[in-house]
Amino acid sequence: MKAVSFAVACLASVVSCKFAPSHPRNPSVPASADSTSSVQAATFDQLIDHSNPSLGTFKQRYWYSTQYWNGTGSPVIVFNPGEEAADDFTGYLGTATLTGQYAEAVGGAGIVIEHRYWGNSSPFTDLTSANLTYHTVKQAVADMNYFAKNAKLPFDTTGGSNADKAPWVLVGGSYSGALSAWTATSAPGTFWAYHASSAPVEAIEDYWGYFYPIGQGMPKNCSKDISTVIEYVDGVLTTGSSSDKLALKQKFGLGTVEHDSDFARTLVGPLDLWQSSIADFLPFCDYLEGVTAGAKLPGPDGVGLTVALENYASYINSSSGCSATDCYDSYNKDNSEYTTTILDPKGGAGRQWQWMLCNEAFGWWQTGAPANQTTLVSRFVTADYWQQECNFFFPGVQFGLTEEKHNDDYEGWGVKNTQRLMFSNGEFDPWRSAGVSSAFRPGGPLASTPEIPVFIVPDGIHVQDLYMNNVTPAILDLRKQELAQMVSWIEEYYTKGSNTTTKNHSATSTSSKPTSTTSSTSKTTTPAPITTSTKSWTTTTAPRSTTVTSWVSETTTVDCETETYNSVYARQNPTKVARAYQA
Repeated sequence: MKAVSFAVACLASVVSCKFAPSHPRNPSVPASADSTSSVQAATFDQLIDHSNPSLGTFKQRYWYSTQYWNGTGSPVIVFNPGEEAADDFTGYLGTATLTGQYAEAVGGAGIVIEHRYWGNSSPFTDLTSANLTYHTVKQAVADMNYFAKNAKLPFDTTGGSNADKAPWVLVGGSYSGALSAWTATSAPGTFWAYHASSAPVEAIEDYWGYFYPIGQGMPKNCSKDISTVIEYVDGVLTTGSSSDKLALKQKFGLGTVEHDSDFARTLVGPLDLWQSSIADFLPFCDYLEGVTAGAKLPGPDGVGLTVALENYASYINSSSGCSATDCYDSYNKDNSEYTTTILDPKGGAGRQWQWMLCNEAFGWWQTGAPANQTTLVSRFVTADYWQQECNFFFPGVQFGLTEEKHNDDYEGWGVKNTQRLMFSNGEFDPWRSAGVSSAFRPGGPLASTPEIPVFIVPDGIHVQDLYMNNVTPAILDLRKQELAQMVSWIEEYYTKGSNTTTKNHSATSTSSKPTSTTSSTSKTTTPAPITTSTKSWTTTTAPRSTTVTSWVSETTTVDCETETYNSVYARQNPTKVARAYQA
């Protein structure tokens, strides 16, 4: 699940340009050596509208593996990749991911199912507002339950492994992690257990908190210099003359960008790197502060406005390569990003995701911090700035839910009346602020309980517990706890939780049970102050790739939507990167 709305930043190396800040997404994991041989594809006749079956069905794609399956009545582990085509996610059926390890540990089958309206699982190929009417969380939740109950599974045509006769587990990360949680809270009883990794369960219109974990996790000197530059930029945009503002935009190579808010949003680009990989973000800090390999890093106060402003501007100049109208003018209602309605079956979030942001009232509009907070993002980037794009994409539409209604319907931060729902959040994941471990949740992060265990991935970023590459000992230990918890729940199904008598699965583990995090309850919040990072940052003469490998960004498509500002400097100058993240 990259983040909200459509906007403004492109790389010189990118051929096609799209408006796109970050949305919450899973890293793609193509089929790996341990899963390829057993992966098969199939389709399911899914209802277009679960409240009106007479409208008919569409073909929903899924992939399955029986590599670890112990036969009829054994568990079924389902992974939904969320808001993009699912072709590149079949690796989640193998043990390169936690979902595959779940299947291996419990003797289960694995399924990757494509979300409605993405890939080749859409009821319509023309994504008009009218045709998107059935693209809702409520329908997506119903899809999961209807599939689990009714799919004629190719590996068990007897029906003995459907959800009424075997334990099914729904796993998701990012938006699809929220979908797992929302299935548990709004329509429980079909799936036996759920895992919601990096799940932004709370709809938040003004989501300035997206940048809160980033500010906590990055080097203090870097955050100080970013904030210093942004405060200066906002000062010029607020009180400067027309010539002052033009000179500032020209310094960044954006002199033709008409709207101040579009210009301000473009400067967010480097921060978008954080979600995928801290290692990809650190070269920007080096560039910003003029640090080269082997040099002494600046102190916590950074290098100051003069140096940081020049280098920030130079970075944006070297990283952006689109025309002002195509890439930066979000006010241009005739832009093809707004007007193109044809489904791209290989595409990412796109128009479908924008519909959910607007119609489901997720919000998650990533904005500058309030005036009483240190900000890493211009305060010209507001919720209203993003919200106006809903009218550009879908003119004349009266959208469905409000933020409050969505959170009431699906419990949001207030999740409590459910069972066997596991949450995990990266310590420095920007989507943690909309998850149950948010610093902004009333009463503090959700307390871990036996029925709703909550894990924090140490030093973690987005959905980092789901994939196996580049993990620290602390993450390995946490993953053992998650695995032990899921194994325990599956054993519970066979010993006391179901009427079924089929017990030919295998589920064993010697790992310990999860440990608790802090407590909480309630529904409204006052923003907490941004705290300074206590992370360890060092100089090194080696390229950053020898210390921190960016597995996520190397396996995702490089375009404006999925990897905005992906450290062009680091790719062009791999030996000049000075910082190394000490996990």
